[in-house]
Amino acid sequence: MTQSSRWLLRELNPDAKARLFCLPFAGIGASAYRLWPTASEKFEICPVQLPGRENRSADLQYSEIESLSNDLLNELLPYLDRPYVIFGHCMGALIAYDLILKIMERNVRMPDHFYVSASRAPHSSHRGPVHLDLSDDELASNLLSNTSELSDPKLLSILMPHAIQLLRKDLAMCDSYQPPVRKISCPITTFAWSDDQGMPFDELLGWRGYSDVTEYLIDGDHFSVQKSANTLMPIINA
Repeated sequence: MTQSSRWLLRELNPDAKARLFCLPFAGIGASAYRLWPTASEKFEICPVQLPGRENRSADLQYSEIESLSNDLLNELLPYLDRPYVIFGHCMGALIAYDLILKIMERNVRMPDHFYVSASRAPHSSHRGPVHLDLSDDELASNLLSNTSELSDPKLLSILMPHAIQLLRKDLAMCDSYQPPVRKISCPITTFAWSDDQGMPFDELLGWRGYSDVTEYLIDGDHFSVQKSANTLMPIINA
């Protein structure tokens, strides 16, 4: 087996029948999917590790989604040799959409499906409750709500400045990405979360202009995606 790209969290199975590439949300890396299984009924699950976070914390973080998606496609090309789908949560969905545009432009094998979770449509200027105008303390509070397993105060004091900087750069990258509507040639399924006040169901309706769309409202909040594989995978497998 050849070693998988550093953009992928795990070694990929060369015998996998199909793959599910998962893109994370702002301020976090592939560990967003650490509680998801490595495989489902149909797919090998492949979390994507973006530069600037976790085991790639020393790598230069991107400031433009377009540049990120272009380099990501170059890295993923060897693994798009069989049926695959793409899942993106929040920022991850915007990156995934631009990745699909690049795939179309380069006449590469298209994903069979695109799954969007808790994300505005690319042309929308909607901002959720976590945005660049917040103070470092407010951003830290948001990060802590998503990293409750980190209870060591000394460790938190070391990690938090980098985490805040990472989140700010991600938010700036998302804010600057508002391309015109361009349809994609694969169907879309959107997942809104019932307790996600920052990205309500109505905000995801904007994706209807991009392809044929199926819509779901799932129980949970913005970060429930990390623990909801048992809810989402039956839908994706189907």
